[in-house]
Amino acid sequence: NNIGVVCRAQQKYSEALDYHQKAFAIRKRHLPSDHFRFGTSYNNMGEVYQGLGQYDVALKYYELALEVYQQSLPPQHVDIAILLVNKGLIYEG
Repeated sequence: NNIGVVCRAQQKYSEALDYHQKAFAIRKRHLPSDHFRFGTSYNNMGEVYQGLGQYDVALKYYELALEVYQQSLPPQHVDIAILLVNKGLIYEG
C-alpha cells in the first residue's frame, strides 16, 4: 500500500495501481470483509485514477470507499474527510 502511495506521488500510475491492487488482494485474504482498510484501498485506487484523469472511474472507487467507511468508521473520522476532499477536487477541477 505505501509503495503504491509513493508511486502515485511520483506519477508512476500503473505501478501505483499494481501495488494498490496487490494490497487489496492481501487484505481480502487476511481481513474481515467489513474492515475499514478496504475503504483505504478503494480511496487509494481512486487517487490513482484521478491522477490519470479518469474521473468517472475515480468517483466510482471513492463511492466504494465511502460505503465501507460509513459502515466501519465513526462519521467524523479523518479518513472520511480525506475521501470527501478527494471527491471535491474532481468537481473543483
